[in-house]
Amino acid sequence: MLLMGLFHGAPRHYFYVYLDRYIPGRTISSAVKKVFFDQTVLSVFVDTTFLYGISIMESQTPAQAWRGLQDKFLQLYLCDCLLWPPVQMINFTLVPLKFRVLFVNVMNLAWNTVLSYFQHQYQPKKFWISNITV
Repeated sequence: MLLMGLFHGAPRHYFYVYLDRYIPGRTISSAVKKVFFDQTVLSVFVDTTFLYGISIMESQTPAQAWRGLQDKFLQLYLCDCLLWPPVQMINFTLVPLKFRVLFVNVMNLAWNTVLSYFQHQYQPKKFWISNITV
């Protein structure tokens, strides 16, 4: 978890710096744009690299890590979409710039629990629809 946190730290920092540079302000409109890019770029990057990277660090083969990513990503990303947009709307509209990293890091304590659950406990379920496995 420490290595993944270190790996994600710099991309997160620079991503938020660029967001504030290219989408300035704390209005609802600018926050919605920031949340959109946070969910479609940063969350996808963090979720995929976490699932794949932790699997590799746990001595899984690249093929096993890829399969685990395929099995777990959609459900993890749906959980991501439930937690982070409201959190980031608060962050981008109400939290002063100098406290945003602290605010996100506190929320990451909860999110890391979700990530760990998906990596180590979650078992994807197979749904049968007319002889097609989904």
